[in-house]
Amino acid sequence: MTTCSMSFRNMKKSIKDYAIYFFTLMLGVCLFYVFNSIETQTTMLALSKDSRDIIKLLVQMINTISVFVAFVLGFLIIYASRFMLKRRSGEFALYLILGMSKRKVARILFAETLMIGCLSLIGGLLLGVFTSQITSVFVGKLFEANMTKYAFIFSMKAFRKTCLYFALIYVVVIIFNTLVISCSKLIRLMQVKRRNERTIRIHPAISVIGFLLSIGILGYAYRMVCFDLKYISSESLSFAILLGVIGTFLLFWSLAGLLLKFASLAKGIYYKGLNSFTFRQLASQANTNVVAMSVICLMFFFTICVLISSVNIKTGMNRNIKKYCPADLEIMMDWEGTDANRLKTLKEDIAERTEDSLTFPIYRGGFLMSMKGREVIVDPKFKPVRKDGWYSYSISDVMEVSTYNEVAKYFGNQPVHLADDEYTIVSNYHFTSGYFNEILSKGQRINFDGKKELKPGTKTSVEGSYQISTNADNFGIVIVPDGYCTEKNHEREVILVKYPSLERKERAAFEKELLTTVRKDLEDHYIYDTKTALADSSIGLAAFAVFIALYIGCIFLISGAAILAIKELSDSADNKERYAMLRKLGADDVMIHKALFRQMAIFFLMPLILAIIHSVPGMIFARKILEELSGGPLLPAVLVTIAIFGSVYGCYFLITYFTSKRMIKE
Repeated sequence: MTTCSMSFRNMKKSIKDYAIYFFTLMLGVCLFYVFNSIETQTTMLALSKDSRDIIKLLVQMINTISVFVAFVLGFLIIYASRFMLKRRSGEFALYLILGMSKRKVARILFAETLMIGCLSLIGGLLLGVFTSQITSVFVGKLFEANMTKYAFIFSMKAFRKTCLYFALIYVVVIIFNTLVISCSKLIRLMQVKRRNERTIRIHPAISVIGFLLSIGILGYAYRMVCFDLKYISSESLSFAILLGVIGTFLLFWSLAGLLLKFASLAKGIYYKGLNSFTFRQLASQANTNVVAMSVICLMFFFTICVLISSVNIKTGMNRNIKKYCPADLEIMMDWEGTDANRLKTLKEDIAERTEDSLTFPIYRGGFLMSMKGREVIVDPKFKPVRKDGWYSYSISDVMEVSTYNEVAKYFGNQPVHLADDEYTIVSNYHFTSGYFNEILSKGQRINFDGKKELKPGTKTSVEGSYQISTNADNFGIVIVPDGYCTEKNHEREVILVKYPSLERKERAAFEKELLTTVRKDLEDHYIYDTKTALADSSIGLAAFAVFIALYIGCIFLISGAAILAIKELSDSADNKERYAMLRKLGADDVMIHKALFRQMAIFFLMPLILAIIHSVPGMIFARKILEELSGGPLLPAVLVTIAIFGSVYGCYFLITYFTSKRMIKE
C-alpha cells in the first residue's frame, strides 16, 4: 500500500477526530480572505476620494494585523496537532512495532496533514468568497456608497495572499509534526495516553481566602474604572488592568479548590443522577486549566468590549453628524485680515445661491483655568499655576448673548438668558464641562479688559456648540451680556450655510461651485469645513473601528474557543475508562450523555460568564472615554456581539460535544 493511499484511508477513518482541526482552519482561512479582500470589494463601489483614501489606510492596517493573525493561527494549528498526535499515539506505536520506519510514519502524517490542509483551505476559501459578498454590502452601507454598480467579486490578490500565508503556516506545522514523530520513542508513544496532567490539591481554607481576595481585587478595579474615571491617570488605568488580570487568575485558582466543596454542600443536587461524577470532572479540569481559563476569559472580555464599542461608535457617528452638524458649510475668517468689501460680496453671493445662512462674530477674551485633580483655579490674565501636577487650559472665545441665541436656534439648542452683570459658559465636552460646573457653582467672578466684573448667571455650564463637528468637542465659549464686547476684541467672523435640497451628485457640484466663489471673494485669511468632509472623516473612523475590532475580536474568539474545545476533547479521550466504568455500574447512555453535556456546558461557560461580568465595568469605562464618538442605545451592538459569539462559540461547543460523545463510546 502506498503512503498516499494509506494516508487517505487513515484520514477517512479519523475524519471525525479532525472536526475541530478542520473547523478552526476553515474559519481562519475564511476570515483571512474576507478581510484581505476589502480593497478589491470597494473597487466596484461609487466612493468619494476621501473614502478611498481611508480604505487605503484601512487596508494597510489589515495587512499589518494579518501577520499577527497568521502567527495566532499557526499556534492554534500546532496546538491542535498536539492533540491529534496524542490521540493517535497508539496507532503510530503499532506502526513502529510492525516494522515501519519513523521516516515512513512521518511521511504518512505529512500526507494526512497536507490533505486535511487542502480540504480546509478549499472550504475556507469558498466560505470566504461568499462571506465577502456580504462584507461588500456592509462596506457600501458603512460608507453610504452607491450600490448600483455592485457585482459578484472574487479577489485574486486576497486568494494568493491567503494561499501563501497558509502554505507557510503548514510548512511550520509539517516540520513540527515530523520532528515530534522523529524524536519520539516507542515506549513514550505507547504510554502517552496514560500520562495525565498533575493536579495540585488546595486546602479549602486557602481557596476561600483566595476567592475573597479575588472578589476584593476585582471590586476595587471595577470601582477605579467606573466611579473614579474623571480623575483617572494612565498609571491608575494600568494598575486597574493589572488588578483585573490578578483578580481573574485568583478567582479561577480559588474556584478550582472550592468547586467540589460548594457542590457537595447542596446534597439534593450533588447526589442526583451523575452530578457527583460531573462535578468531580469539572473540579479536575478547573484545577489543571487555571492559566488557560484566565487567559481565555481575558481574551473574551477584550473581544466583547471591542465589538460592542466599535458597533456603537458606528451608530453614534451617524447620530452625531445629524446632531452636531446642522450646516453644510462653515467659513471662519480672521477679522483683522479680511477686507470688509470682500466679505460683503461673499455674503451677497451666498445669499443668491442659498436660502439659509447665518453670520456671527466671535470676540477675544475669556480666562485661563489651571487644574489638578478636582481643584481648579481661574485667572483672567492667563497666568498658569506653575507647580508639579497642574496643567492649564484657556477659554479665549467670547460671544454676546443675543448672538449666541441666534446660533443656538440654528443648532437646535436652548437659548441663554443673562442679566447685564452675568456670564455663563457654553460647552458640550464632558471633561471641561465638569470644571466649568465647579467654577460657576462657586460663584467665580470674571472681567475682561478692566470692565465691570460679571458673576455666574447659571449654576452649571450650558450644553451647546457654535461650530459644526461630528462629535461633542466644544471645549467652551464664554457668553456675556450684549454690548460687553468691543470692536478691538473682534477676532473672527463665522458664516454657516445650509445648501438647498439636492441629490448626491448635484450637491457635490453645488458645493464645488460655492467653494470656488469663496476662494475668489476672500482669497486669503480664512478656513472652511464642510459637512461632506466631516461625514467622510467620521465614517472612516467608524470603518477603522468596526473592521479592526471584528478582525482581532473574531481571531481572539476562535483562539479561545479552539483551545477550550481541544482541552475538553483531550479530557474526554483521557477519561474513556471512567465512562466505561459508569456503564458497568448501570448508567445508561442517556444519563452519561447528559452528564457529559452539563460538564462541557459549565466548562465552556465559566470563562465566558466572568468575561461578561468584566465587560460591564469595561463598557462603562469605554462609554465614558468614547462619549463624544459613541452614543445611543447599546442594544444593537450587544445583539451583534451575541450573534457573533453565539454562532462561533456555539459551533465549537456542539462539535466538541458530539466528538466527545463518540470518543467515550469507543
